Amino acid sequence: MAKQGFRVMDSDLHVIEPRTLWELCKYVVAEIGDENLVLSTDWPHDDSRFPHSIDSFLALPHLSAETKRKVLWGNCARLYNLQPVSVESPGGN
Repeated sequence: MAKQGFRVMDSDLHVIEPRTLWELCKYVVAEIGDENLVLSTDWPHDDSRFPHSIDSFLALPHLSAETKRKVLWGNCARLYNLQPVSVESPGGN
């Protein structure tokens, strides 16, 4: 890859979480736009380094509910051309 002009980076960089990661989200959303972001986790692996990442993301007070919906679902659905489906509970409620 390096010979094609790409810089090879340490593979552990993707698991580093700076203390201010969640606070930086508002700046990333402002710069990139909430239509261009997705959030992924290692769920359902119980040995995740960040087992509460979704809860932490949902608790961010500076992101709107619509932005959170886009990042967690809408953008991935658009990327993979997924259509929402209706789900009924077993009791029909």
